This record gives sequence, C-alpha cells and structure tokens, in this order.
Amino acid sequence: MKVKPLDWHGPYKPGQNDILYDHVIAETPLGRISISWKSWKDYPSYCSHDYPEFMPFVSGQSLEEVKNLIQQDFNEIIMSMIEDD
Repeated sequence: MKVKPLDWHGPYKPGQNDILYDHVIAETPLGRISISWKSWKDYPSYCSHDYPEFMPFVSGQSLEEVKNLIQQDFNEIIMSMIEDD
C-alpha cells in the first residue's frame, strides 16, 4: 500500500494563516502541517510548524528537503496505523 503524497499549498507571506513567517501548508486528516522560514535572512532554515503532536520536529536547508522528510515521517505514521500485528 502506498500513502498519498501530501498536497502543499502556498507559499504564503508572514501573518497569513496565523503564522508569523513565510510558509507552506498541507492539510491532512490528522491535522495541519506547515513549513515556515524567514525569507529575509541570507540563509533561511526551513522547519516544521503547526505539526500534529505525534510527529517529530523537522528542519533543513531547503523547502524540498523538509517536504521530503515530513512526507517520510507521515508515511511511516500512516503505515504504522494500518499494519497488522
């Protein structure tokens, strides 16, 4: 079984969706996941924000890197929920 890829929306500017930094959002049945960054910095770091509490915090050097890491974590969580013992 394959988990459907997260559907990211944005980027949004700071202040939209109650998030203080630039960000993208994926709405899931388990809650909203977002990635935020400070675009005004020379080297913005990208990190998970508004993450459901059962998922680990993720950070990285590019938006695509963090999206991929979040997708991997999300896939593992979904698969663990449906696996038979």
